[in-house]
Parts: sequence; structure tokens; C-alpha cells
Amino acid sequence: MLKSFCFTTDTTDISLAKYTTTLIYPLVYKDNTFAILPYQTCTQEVQQWVARAILEVWGEVANVNTMEDTINYILTNWRQGDIFYVLFVNGILTGFVAMDEKNFYPWMSHLYIHPHFRRRGYAGVLIQFCKHYTIHRSFTEYRLFCKPELVPFYTKHKFVQIANDTNLDDHVIMKRNCS
Repeated sequence: MLKSFCFTTDTTDISLAKYTTTLIYPLVYKDNTFAILPYQTCTQEVQQWVARAILEVWGEVANVNTMEDTINYILTNWRQGDIFYVLFVNGILTGFVAMDEKNFYPWMSHLYIHPHFRRRGYAGVLIQFCKHYTIHRSFTEYRLFCKPELVPFYTKHKFVQIANDTNLDDHVIMKRNCS
């Protein structure tokens, strides 16, 4: 899993340079295996990959029907501070997650791992990243809402169910303490 959480601007990893818009870029997390970069620093190719996944998985919920709608959805909802973080494993684009800080607690959303890389623990890497992100931002917990069938997955990752979301049919709210 993740070692210590840190910010770095290490540009020695040329395999990641092709995914970013500049040679000097903020790596939010990097070790020998994993790198997690902010969506805003990624190339258009990576941003479109994220948008395609959102359109495919959450298009109906997000009320988006085209790539253009999806990119506008991302730019509108995550313009400042609320950012998608993109996971690279050994330099290969693997998945992403979003952290929303507009509320009293950070909210994790849009956890996605490409189907080819599922069941290898990479979702857990992003969940662990979100925990470190939350601690770094001086919060003690973070939350998410999910479909009931995902409750066992998130329970395995130390989330507990705290409510049913009355605004979204058939969703539950879960939280994870960071202590």
C-alpha cells in the first residue's frame, strides 16, 4: 500500500512525463510503483480517458450524454479545490478518484479502476490516498455515498454506514474515520 503521504515535484520519472502538461508538475504521491496526479495537471489524453469512464459509469446519474457534456461536468463541479486524482501504476494509467471539500467533511466520489486492473488492490490504494488526503487537510473523517450493493466493499475498507440518502434513491451514506 501507500507509504507516507507527501507532496513532491520529482520530475525524474520520464514515464510519467508523457501524461502531464509540463515537465515540472505536482505529483501528489509517488513511490516506486504508484503515482497519483491531480486531474488538472494531466494531458488532454488522460483527461479524456477520465471523462470517458465517467460518461460510461456515471453518465445517467451525472445527466451527461456526450464527451463534451462530461468534460463540462468535470470543469463545473471540480473547478477549484475539489479535484480528481489520477492513479498510475508502474507508469500505466489505471484509475481515479475525486475528493470534494465543499461540505463540512471531505467526500470521496467517482472511485474508478479500469476493468483490466480490477481485483488487484488498486481501489484500496486510492481509498488509502483519500485517508491521507483527509488527514493532510486536518479532517478526522471522510464520507461517500454509494449503492447498497457496494456497502460490503466499502465496509472491507473500514467505512461504516451512517444513513440512507433521501435525495438519491437507493443510496447509502458511509464514513471512514482517519484515526
